[in-house]
Amino acid sequence: MFAVILTAGYATRLYPLTRNTAKPLLKVRGRLIIDFILTKLLREEEIQEVKIVTNNRFYQDFLEWSRNRRARSAGKPVTKPITIVNDRITSNETRLGAIGDLAFIVREQGIRDDMLIVAGDNLFNFSLSTFVSFFNEKRAPVILVYDAKDKSLIAGRHGCVVLDNDSRVVDFEEKPENPKTTLACPVFYIIPAAMVNLFEKYTSETSQNKGMAEGRELGNKGSPDKCSSDAPGNFIAWLSKKTSVYAMMMPGERHDIGSIEGYKAAEGLGERFFS
Repeated sequence: MFAVILTAGYATRLYPLTRNTAKPLLKVRGRLIIDFILTKLLREEEIQEVKIVTNNRFYQDFLEWSRNRRARSAGKPVTKPITIVNDRITSNETRLGAIGDLAFIVREQGIRDDMLIVAGDNLFNFSLSTFVSFFNEKRAPVILVYDAKDKSLIAGRHGCVVLDNDSRVVDFEEKPENPKTTLACPVFYIIPAAMVNLFEKYTSETSQNKGMAEGRELGNKGSPDKCSSDAPGNFIAWLSKKTSVYAMMMPGERHDIGSIEGYKAAEGLGERFFS
């Protein structure tokens, strides 16, 4: 199994902090956000390699981080390979989007294995072991969800999920204005090897519908376009209409660093987020 950390966004909502620094390379409690995420991924026995996809603007910064990390680990047992992948994009306006980056990394890196996907701005206080076990039980695409308790906390902010009695996704909307449930889906996905090529299929299909998508976007300002490759939940919504996708309740908590306020609040999180 590969793990992929999505770090190619430009995080404009955190300007000026992220104008010259990638969001995952910001520090919380004196350590980089990327280090907290990577530590939890490397603990999982089934994850054999971690790939970090970033953009051309911050590619050299991630390479420097990787070199520094190796220098700190000198003399210690060799860990799993960590590969920094440059999507070659130089501006926010021309970004591939999260789904486009996943299609790119599968194509460029020749990935033909199960793939665990996490966002580069999610701090979380739980092990991923039960999630991996859930995937091995289902051998189908799986996602993590949590109960936000209040639909207003999902509206325009998170993916919203409707499940059947077997925990199968029967409806998924990315950042809906009027959520149908209180179940939210952050970016914790596992896609089986036989389906990783579907990222390319999704981007191809949505590219063909670009004109229609742009029309919807203009008529729905403030809400992401449903065919967008930017928000990864759009892929799950699309995939759930083609095959069975299963959801597991998140075995802990996560914190999304999506704004200046969210970044400041991260300093006050419990110790389990940082261990």
